[in-house]
Order: sequence, then structure tokens, then C-alpha cells
Amino acid sequence: MATIAFTVSDANFIRIVNALSARYAYNQTLLDGSPNPDNRGEFVRKQIAKWIMNETREHELNTARVAVTVPRLEIT
Repeated sequence: MATIAFTVSDANFIRIVNALSARYAYNQTLLDGSPNPDNRGEFVRKQIAKWIMNETREHELNTARVAVTVPRLEIT
């Protein structure tokens, strides 16, 4: 399996985790009240992975839509 990695400074890592855990609503407890098995850093990593996959899928769907030609229906 391929890996995508990037490096940020410790200070920027803290900023990124703080910002994205707030933006994507990280919670220390799950909806059922049990503790969240992911810490904030792991949660953010998963959110970034989801974002990448969603952007890829959206691009592929848009590309497929452009490639499809639907014939016009004419009623006489």
C-alpha cells in the first residue's frame, strides 16, 4: 500500500491538530458515551485521509459526468 506523508514543524503540528480537531468536532467521548479510541492527532489524520478520498471521488465523478453523452429526447 502506498503512503502519503508530509512533514510539519512541532509548532505547526499543534496548530493543525487544534484547528482541525475543532473544525471536524473531535470529542473525547463517542456518541454512546464510551471513550474515543483516537487521540486528537489520530482523529485529524483520519479526517485528512477522508478529505483526500472525498476530493478524489468528486473529481472522478465530475470527470465521468463530462465524458457521458446523453442523447436528446425529442417528442414529435
